[in-house]
Amino acid sequence: MRCTVRTKKTLVFGIGGGMLVVGVFLGGFMSMIVDSILKSQLVLSEGSTSYNNWIELPIPMYMEFYIFNVSNADEYEQDPTIKPNLVEMGPYVYREYHKRNITAWNENETVTFQNIRTWYFDETNSVGPEDDLVTTINVVPAVLNYMSRHMSTGKKLVVSSLLDITNETMFVTKSVRELMFDGYFDLLLNFTNELSLPIPFEEFGYFVDRNGSETYDGVFNMYTGASNLDLLGTVANWNYMNETPYFDSPCNKISGTTGELWAPIKSTADVGIFAPDVCSTLKMRYSGEAKIHGLRGYGYLLSDDVFNASSTEGACFCLTGKDCAPAGLMNASACRFNAPVFVSRPHFLLSDPSLGAAVHGLQPDPDKHNFTLGIEPFTGIPLYVNARLMLNVMLEPVELVSFYEKLPGRIYFPAFWFNQKAVLTEDLAMLAKFIKNAPALGMGLFFGMAGIGLIMVFVGGILTLRHGWKDS
Repeated sequence: MRCTVRTKKTLVFGIGGGMLVVGVFLGGFMSMIVDSILKSQLVLSEGSTSYNNWIELPIPMYMEFYIFNVSNADEYEQDPTIKPNLVEMGPYVYREYHKRNITAWNENETVTFQNIRTWYFDETNSVGPEDDLVTTINVVPAVLNYMSRHMSTGKKLVVSSLLDITNETMFVTKSVRELMFDGYFDLLLNFTNELSLPIPFEEFGYFVDRNGSETYDGVFNMYTGASNLDLLGTVANWNYMNETPYFDSPCNKISGTTGELWAPIKSTADVGIFAPDVCSTLKMRYSGEAKIHGLRGYGYLLSDDVFNASSTEGACFCLTGKDCAPAGLMNASACRFNAPVFVSRPHFLLSDPSLGAAVHGLQPDPDKHNFTLGIEPFTGIPLYVNARLMLNVMLEPVELVSFYEKLPGRIYFPAFWFNQKAVLTEDLAMLAKFIKNAPALGMGLFFGMAGIGLIMVFVGGILTLRHGWKDS
């Protein structure tokens, strides 16, 4: 078949011109096209990528527990002027799964849901079985003693008598499973109703009644980002309130995300994670670059002053300014049924030196004990999280209550610390890298197409001017 000059010109100028026009047009609008597609997948709506990754978390998550065994418990109980010797046992690892129970999609572009967390023991990655025994602080009498501080003289004497007749001891030896999720019976709990005390448990365990519960974490109301992507994942209300009743302002303000769904981040300003376990938002400060599987992002650390009641940032955790805890501790008692629970970084990292000096066995290490977070800013995808916190039980002598009368003063007793950790999988990291690079790849592709089209038109023009076309 013979190809005429006219046919050649039509092909060269038609294809070249078409490639030039399409390439320039799509290349110029590529950023807008990608942004539109990205927004449709980031906005929380049924079927979007964000929804599918949020409704049931696809990233493996683990909870590692490190429990302190008191090796000289008998000696300390007889003579509390000596220091308790703490021996860290762990990790005891549990695989953690998150699911959401959506109760409403609201007209104000929020979603109302409950968070369901389920834990399964992972013996393969644990230091031992759940049946390992630990000698640790006996929390039940510590709670009753703490609550008695503001009771009438008569009730204090009743509490003192109850602690005596139930043969409570300062320490208990229990299995890991009993201490954490299964719980154990304590006779003292039977008498709390008689004293009108708000202790809603029939058995004691740090995570008792939580495994698989729809109600324990409360009811969340969160922005979907439908018209303002910057609000994606931000908690608007918790238990139908935008302030908690436990702390002074601004510590009572509900803000930040739940830590799993983030909007694209446009600066290195502080971010916040709302933690229902402490009924408040934990501020995270930018700490430098984060990197996982070749994907780069922003790294964050728990703000240095977040547990410091003497700082501007942490002063409102001081519970109406009374009886402030030493630096490094947050008084979570109001949030935890008025139990003497104080939260810190593990091993009293970045805390008042007097806290660690009161016990033997702690060795704070920033690499092991800091609370860290990494986020890819373009997509808001979390790269990793190591949510490390320590739970301490406050013990002190109370007038007319004889149980802790031998204590020389107040002590914040480390019970255990945990690391709730998750790391982005390599497959999701590759997907995030593709999404992040899509605008540049698209622009390169289409401007490359435009370049080829321009060359074809230019060569065709030269041939036309030089009469270089020939029939074939």
